[in-house]
Amino acid sequence: MACTDWHTTSHGALNTFAFGIGATEMASVWSLGVALNIEVPASIKVVVSGKFALQVGPKDLILHLVGLLTAEGANYRAIEFHGDTIRNMSTSGRLVLCNMAVEAGATSGVVPGDEETVRYLRQEAHVTDPLTLVTPDPDAVYERTITIDVAKLAPQIACPHTVDNVKPIEAVAGTKIQQIVIGSCTNGRLDDIAAAARILKGKKVAKGTRMLVFPASGRIFQEAMEQGYVSDLMKAGAVVMNSGCGPCLGVHEGALGDGEVALSTTNRNFKGRMGNPNSEVYLCSPEVAAASALTGVIADPQKGRALPQGDACRGDEFALSESLQTELLRSGEATVRRDGEPEALRAYRPARQRPVVQIGVHAVDVHTRDAEPAAAVWRGGQALLG
Repeated sequence: MACTDWHTTSHGALNTFAFGIGATEMASVWSLGVALNIEVPASIKVVVSGKFALQVGPKDLILHLVGLLTAEGANYRAIEFHGDTIRNMSTSGRLVLCNMAVEAGATSGVVPGDEETVRYLRQEAHVTDPLTLVTPDPDAVYERTITIDVAKLAPQIACPHTVDNVKPIEAVAGTKIQQIVIGSCTNGRLDDIAAAARILKGKKVAKGTRMLVFPASGRIFQEAMEQGYVSDLMKAGAVVMNSGCGPCLGVHEGALGDGEVALSTTNRNFKGRMGNPNSEVYLCSPEVAAASALTGVIADPQKGRALPQGDACRGDEFALSESLQTELLRSGEATVRRDGEPEALRAYRPARQRPVVQIGVHAVDVHTRDAEPAAAVWRGGQALLG
């Protein structure tokens, strides 16, 4: 697939070699049916393993990768995404990865076809044509192989004014922001909006901070309304806009004023990208954006008010890192109880008694090993030790 948009690479999530071209090159496609001056690129293999920690996801992974490769590290290359983490990832998450592969200079980003590819094309895209999935040859040669363990990954931030200026969130936490943007072709899907709504439900956007939400399509907008996410966001003080790109390319609602700082889930933060060369744009995940909306400064979603509360996270499953468990205990947001366990945890309790950590109204089973907390999984509103 070829299109006059550099983020055409998103379609690599659907097992497609997709790339962006210029208007003149597109004229050759229209007239000749072929794209001229396109070399067959060498491939970089990215093998991803592990389970994401609480409030860490695909956007953090791709920002981390762009930071590793730099903005020109994959020039005229294709990036292939492999590993257990990718196989277990939803198409929405894969779209995030392939969308931003171009930010490392890649011609295309591709995920090998699998059952998730078929599921999405049949059930969500309603494709009825025969499908031919493409996977690498057994003897495929790669120019470079990169391995990433996402269990070790913290929330990532791309700082002004380049996408490869990536830092862990603690390096920029506390930076004052005037505008939050959630949306675009990178993070405007239903799960992105849901993640923000879960964090903001029952809370308020900080005074002096405006929050704009742009669903990626009319269908996603409608689904977000049906699920109650739009209501939760609006009650929190966010403004839910019409579907589309929003201010990502500086020509829509949300253009920044002089000296303003935006925190955005979009894919580029070049100088002037959001409509004003005298402003700054930081890039992040929907979880970081929502957590920061509560404070008015860049904030770690693994801490403080952004932690899941009440029924906000029921039905979700993701890892709870050891560092977060330690932080919860140290901060006093979690306490160890040895005098029984809440009703909600009984279904998961083994025969022997184990200590329990209480986070808000949630129960966390913290079976300890050598006095150190082990990895846990957040499932159905509880964080449970594996």
